[in-house]
Amino acid sequence: MNILTLILSTILTIFFERLVGVLLDFNFATLHIMPILVMYYVINRGLWLAIICSVFGGWLIDSISGLPWGTSMISLILISIIIRAYGNLAFRHLWIEHLILGTLAGALFVFFSYLLLKHFAELTLQIPFLVVIGKAIISALFCGLTAPFFYKTMDFLENLLGNVNTMQEGLENADAADKSI
Repeated sequence: MNILTLILSTILTIFFERLVGVLLDFNFATLHIMPILVMYYVINRGLWLAIICSVFGGWLIDSISGLPWGTSMISLILISIIIRAYGNLAFRHLWIEHLILGTLAGALFVFFSYLLLKHFAELTLQIPFLVVIGKAIISALFCGLTAPFFYKTMDFLENLLGNVNTMQEGLENADAADKSI
């Protein structure tokens, strides 16, 4: 059931991300929601499901947006690892934590994607670093502000699909899942 929820939530997240990008057109910044989904899976389901989500979601993002294959995927995997490193310090159900981790995930996604594009894809269009900082700030603000609402929506979706243990078991379940694989 976790994989079904993961696939459904990833597809809906990418759809919503593209829809928001069209409705709220910032000329130079793309609004990213996928890092919030990865953050949710790291906190609630463990690193392995978050990495599966990162691979599938990154593949979809790169396919739809025309980026070199693997750019978004590697960025999301790195975000998963960083958030998991601090996951044991996290309080899963505090909205302030979702806001902080969402802000971090949004900014890191832009920076990692930029660095990967610059290094591996030999970025021909030279983007000034100040523009990258501007994109990271907008992405961080958007992810930070939407993360608490997105987190509650994902809890609702998982409970609706039968994954009722998200609210009860906490990081102990995520740690056990990480150790079992």
